Amino acid sequence: MDIDKLLLKVLDNKADTEEYETLEEWKAESAENSRLLQDLGKDSSNNTAGYKSYDKHAAWDKVNAQLPEEDTVSDSGNRK
Repeated sequence: MDIDKLLLKVLDNKADTEEYETLEEWKAESAENSRLLQDLGKDSSNNTAGYKSYDKHAAWDKVNAQLPEEDTVSDSGNRK
């Protein structure tokens, strides 16, 4: 498996047990791999915290409330 894709799956919490085992083997291959994994873990926890709590419906309601009445669109995409 391509290590880049595996890293993305792990960071997105979408990897299965076998993929985690593959990652552990890759990490054990070198100190550089281990450092990279640690750095990615730190960066992802800082950068994705806001994204994971993002509520697209609340964001849409906020934008839609600022549109003129004739241009408002329901959350399902239908014009009002």
